[in-house]
This record gives sequence, C-alpha cells and structure tokens, in this order.
Amino acid sequence: MRAEGGAGKTSLVASWFEQAAGDDVSQLWLSVDESIRSRASFLHAVVQAVSAQVEQRDGSPLHTYLAGAAGPSHVPALLVEELALASTRARLVIDDLHLLDRSAQEDLVWVLDHAPGLQLVVTTRVPTLLEEPVTAARLGVSVIDSDDMAFTRSELSELAHGLSHGFTDREVRELHEVTHGNVLAARIALSALGASRSRPTTVAARRRLVNELGAIAAQNLMPVFHDQNELEAALRIALIPEVDVALARELTGDPNVENTLARFLRDGVGVSRGSVRHPVFSFHALVAKALVERATEVLPPDAVHTARLTAVRHLAAHGDPVDVIRLLVDANEDDRVWPYFARQYSELSIHRGEEVIRILEALPDERFTRSGTLAIVLAIMLSERETKLSDRLLHLVRIGLARIAEAKADTGSPGRLLLDVARFAGLRAARRYVEASDAGAQLIEQLSTLPASVRRDAESMTNAALVQIVIVDELSGRMRTALAHSDRLVNDAHPGRVQHAMALRAGAQAVLGLMHDSRRSIDSMGESGTEAWRTSIPSAGWHVARAVQALETGDGVAAVEECRRTESDLPLSEHWPTMLWARGLARLVDGHAALGADELAIGIDRHRGRTLSARSASRLTAIRADLAIASGAFATALRHIEAGPAGPELELTRARFELSRQQPEKAVQTLGAIEQSVGAEPRLYSELLVLSAAAHSRLHHDVDAREQFERALAIMHENGLASPLSKIARSEVVALLAAVGAPEDLAPRRDPFAATSPGEYLSDRERVVLSHLAGGDSIPDIAGRLYVSVNTVKTQVKSIYRKLEVSSREDAVRAGRRRGLLDDCLHR
Repeated sequence: MRAEGGAGKTSLVASWFEQAAGDDVSQLWLSVDESIRSRASFLHAVVQAVSAQVEQRDGSPLHTYLAGAAGPSHVPALLVEELALASTRARLVIDDLHLLDRSAQEDLVWVLDHAPGLQLVVTTRVPTLLEEPVTAARLGVSVIDSDDMAFTRSELSELAHGLSHGFTDREVRELHEVTHGNVLAARIALSALGASRSRPTTVAARRRLVNELGAIAAQNLMPVFHDQNELEAALRIALIPEVDVALARELTGDPNVENTLARFLRDGVGVSRGSVRHPVFSFHALVAKALVERATEVLPPDAVHTARLTAVRHLAAHGDPVDVIRLLVDANEDDRVWPYFARQYSELSIHRGEEVIRILEALPDERFTRSGTLAIVLAIMLSERETKLSDRLLHLVRIGLARIAEAKADTGSPGRLLLDVARFAGLRAARRYVEASDAGAQLIEQLSTLPASVRRDAESMTNAALVQIVIVDELSGRMRTALAHSDRLVNDAHPGRVQHAMALRAGAQAVLGLMHDSRRSIDSMGESGTEAWRTSIPSAGWHVARAVQALETGDGVAAVEECRRTESDLPLSEHWPTMLWARGLARLVDGHAALGADELAIGIDRHRGRTLSARSASRLTAIRADLAIASGAFATALRHIEAGPAGPELELTRARFELSRQQPEKAVQTLGAIEQSVGAEPRLYSELLVLSAAAHSRLHHDVDAREQFERALAIMHENGLASPLSKIARSEVVALLAAVGAPEDLAPRRDPFAATSPGEYLSDRERVVLSHLAGGDSIPDIAGRLYVSVNTVKTQVKSIYRKLEVSSREDAVRAGRRRGLLDDCLHR
C-alpha cells in the first residue's frame, strides 16, 4: 500500500489484520521508525517478532542469533530456515517500509525469494525496492495506491455521522471536496470543525478554516479521541514505548483500559505486538511523538516522572532493554542507567548498540558530566563500532573515570562493585588494555570476598564483564591470566558467553603452545560452532586455534585458509594482531616467507593507528622480522628488531638473527637473558631451547646442545608442538636429532631458515672481498682498494668459494645474499 502520510494505510491494514486473525496463519506486525530503520536494528526487530510467535528451542535457527552466536548478516538465512520449519504459514505486515535502509529492503526481498510460504503486506509513502520492475514481476507484487485508499463521500459521511457533532450532508460534501478524501486530512477537519463553536457558513470560509486547522493538526499529528478521559489515557500510555494491559491499567487507573486500547487499534493510531497470550500496545512512532510532547505540556511533572518509573519497574525484568534505558533517561534517572545496562550488556552490545547510542547522543554534555557512569555507557557503545577511537569516546571515558573516582561507596558493597565494574568498562572502552586487565583482576578478587547471597546477584551482572576481562587479558598479552579467568565462565547460564569464552580459551592456549589443551577446548564446543557463528567476531579465538593446530600438523595451506576466513571481521575485531601473527607463522612454517612478509606488511598498514598492547606489538614485529630473515632480507629484519618494542618474542628473533650473522656467543647471551620470562609458555620456551641448542652446537658445546635440545623435544611432545623445529635451519635440526638419538623424520618438511645455516664462517676480510665481488669489481680493482696484492685477493676468493661450496662469482654472490653476508647495512 503506497500513499502519502495520512492516507489511511495503517488503519486499513490494521482493520484487515484484525479480520484475518482467524486464518490458519501466524500473523506478525512490525512498525518501522527511526529506531529500527538500519539493517541490523530492523533484522533484530523481525527476529523478535517471529520469536514471539514461534516456540524457541535450543538449536533452532533463530536461537543461534538470539544466543549471540550469529550476527545480523546471518538473520535472513536463519529466518528462511525458521519459516521452513514452522507448522503454519506466516503473514508479515511492515508499516512504513519506506523508512528502511535499502540494504534492509534487499534482505527482505531475499527472504521472500527463498520463503515461498511467507505473505508480506507493507505500507509506504514512496516506491520501494519491491516495486522495481524486475523484483515486482518475480515476486508478484500488487500495489494499492492513495486513490484506492481515499475516503469516498459515503465513507466520509458514515464516519462523520458516527461522531456526536451533528454534521449535515452539505458539510460532509464540502469536506470531501476540500480534503479529496485524504484520511488524515478528513479526520483532522472533522475534529477541528466539530470543536468549533460557530462553523463558517460559506464554502470558502470553511475551506480556509479546514486548511488552517488541518495544517496545525497535521504538524502536531494528534489523533482524534472520543473524550478527555481517553485523551489523558493516551497521554500517559504514550510516555511508555509499549505497554501491556496490566501496565496500562496501572498508568491510567482505568480497570477497563483494554477497551481503550482496542479503540486505539481500531482507529489505526497504534499496533499490538507480542504473543497472543501477552499482547503489548504501542502508538505509531509519529503519533507517540506528538502525544509525548502534549503530555509533557499538560501533565504535572511529577505525574510524568512517576509514570516512567512505574514502567521501568514493570519492564525491568522482561521488557525491551532499550525501552527501559529510554525511560530512565527521559526520567533524568541517569545514575540508574548503568546498573541496568551492566546486566543487559550482552544483548545491548550485540544487537542494540545503535539504538542506545541514538538515545544517549541526543543528551546535553552536562548530563554526562553529572553522571560518570552514563558517560561510560555511551563510551562502551561507541567503542563497539569504532576501530580507531574518537576524541568524543576518549573524552567520555575521562569524564566517567573522574566521576567514578570521586564517588563514595563502602568497600565490599554492591554499590562499590558497580562502580568498579564501570571503571573497568571505561578502561576497556578506551582500550587501555593493561590497566583494564589490572582492574579486571581486582574486580574478580573483590567479587570473591562478597558474602554468598550478595555474590550470586553480583555474578549476574559481572559475568558479561568477565568475558571482557578475559579479552583484555589476552589483548594485553597475559594469556595465562586469561585462562585462569575463563575458568569462571564454564558454568555461565548464557550460552553465547560460554561459547565466546571457550573460543577465547582455545585461542590463548594455541598462542601459548598448549596445543593438546587447545584441541580439547575446541572439541568441547561440539556442534555449537555453527557456520553463522564461525563468521562472527566472537569466533576469532576459535579460528586462531584451528589455524595454529593446522600449522603444527604441517598443513600450512589449511592454516592460511582458516586465517582467511576471518578477513571480513578483521576491520572490527580487536584480535587482529593475533590473527595476522597466525597467518604470518603459517606462511613461515610452510616455506612461503616472502609472500607472508608482503601479506603481513599490507595487514599492518591496513590497521595502522589502531590500538595494540606492547606484547602484541612484540609478537607481530617478531614474526615480521622472522619472515624477513627467512626471505634473506637481513637489513629489513634488523630494522624491525631494532625499532620494535621489547618482548620475549622479539628477543628470540634477535637471537635467530645473531645466529644468521654467525654470532652464536651473542645468541646465547640474548637467550639467557629471557629464559626465566618465557618458562611458563611452552611455545616460546621450546623455541628458546631449540635456538640455544643450535648456538651451543655451533660453539662446539656438545653436552649443552644435547641437553637443551632434549628438553625442547620433551616440552614439544608434551604440548603437541612441532613448529619450534622450523625456527632454525633444517640441517641443524637433523644434526641435533642425530646427536640425541631421535628419528630424523621429526625434522620439518620445509626449511624456511636455510639461509641461516652455519656452513664455514667467512673471516671479516673475506666478507669484505665478497661484497666487492657482488659490486662487480675485478680482482685487480679489489686488490687496489684493499691495498693488497692480486695473489692475496685470489687466495681469499678461492677460500670464499670453498666455504660457500660454490665455483663461480655469481654462485658466491647468491650464496652470500642467501646467508645474509651482503646486507648493505653491514658493509657501510
């Protein structure tokens, strides 16, 4: 139904909707307004409408989304699955389709294409995607326009005579002439003329009055009410986004308020949603706006405030959480927003963030200055959509943290706990990962000291925060702490949080090198990892774990493919450094270092300006330098090592670089300085021992080399690791395996660090001669530059050929470059 505003679209559909209720069809009504015009908000509203009619069960398609295991982009396919499983056909009415973003309309068309049992009726003011020729022909769209919906004279006469104002037939005829049968204009005119003490006697005067009063009434969009009592009931009800009969009765004091609601429905000024057993009423958005404006003008302020808090009390347990937040904000109860928001965080952050932002962004700054926790709420919601933090977000966090620091609450009290959760959330929103991790640890310690009765209630609020604590633990590089904290979520009642926690746990275990544990974590998730969930942001740890599992078993192709599946989520995921690290490691171990270096450089550049912790930066810089070493770009590797942040990963790479430069003594010193700091991380510790074994072997410390290598093999076997053996030249691995009596088939298939193979050392003078050979100098030229005889240079060239196992200048230069003996930075 396409027609201008006020043409009666909604009234007509509402009447038909009520008459068709007896059909063997599930009927759903959805009114589009500013709060659900975006694709994500609209799809969420559709899911809620369908869920109200369809019995939800674990494993049902829509349950996947409601549990937080699927994002908005998966809703269309999930809806088609749900409708296919339903026992009855479905009829969906969408009021004001024209307000929807085009992407949401495209989703709607896709669902119609794939769900033949779905009947759709829409109202709109302008042509939509449904009326585009190809779509309309394919779907069989029929259009009813404003001419079809306008009042005929007889219909208008029937409406006029149904009122108590005594309209004459002539007045009705003239009224139809002026309004052209437009439903809203006709009703406005009837109301205005009926309330007029002396009606104009001429057609022109009546038309002028109708036009003037119609314009005013249309601007205010006030419906026609039967009496003052009905108007006052409407004003009180409109203060609340949606009401059931019990709440409407409490707001109005009318024991028969259900009759009033029924009249509102018949008049087309509102809709009924919810289930058959528990219907809820709401005015159409524009009507509600007009009524709220009038209510705040004519009702006493105390009455308005009381009505909103009554609704909060009624809706807090099972109502729409966005409605509750809106009511609290409208009631100026800013400090009550945070306790409610903290308990509803999972749903609000996953599905309703844009709606919360719209509510809070409309507030003046002094509201946030006055209530620090309200500033934190908005900062949290903004952080969910910002990859690079805005000045606005950081300002909100500063305000919030300052006010929280000033707040007074007894240590160990629920009030203190709420403030501490808000402080953690503010640090988390600002991506101050290390500080947030510290605050999270203090929060968990505080929670454990609460009395059991208080702790049970507090945990319902802090479990959502606990997932975030695990995340910041990982992002700050505290993987062991993250594992300890994730243990507390195993028995959480929220399935989405448990799944997210297990994915985080699996990823942390893989990064640490606890591959057997990581595999058990993945297996414990069973079949709950649906395809929809696997392409969502919370699945990042799961993908990291699977990628690392693949590379540890020698399947680099599968590892890279697993990382590639996360590319669409990388722009939003804070785990992007770990994802890039996993992909770089996969390329390195699989022998594609140059490709891996290029991919990593592009990935880092794409995320330039985003926040990452020092530990994440160390891990990323280390894999970048390793890829450079394996590619023979030793000068590039040295730049990364020297410019990178301190961290054990980068120190291991430094030792590997020193081995490539034939400096095993320095490598031993470097490794010794960090041995204590990596003892709890099997991946790093086994790599350290492998490097140490190689360095001692080159120094002919055979006993130390065997001891270090045997310890490395034991740790790798205990934890399911193989990649540490790829971190030195394969020839050295084979020699060390033989030295400890281990089978040669443990050696890696690829040899990414072949360029670091020791061979025989070149003396400093031989390396200088090699650099001149690479520069194209002749033997006499070299002799002249070095002030030695030609024969001396010839002897040195023969020695170089022998040590590099080559027989020509070209081969010597290639071998020298491969071993890093010709880096420009080393010969200036």
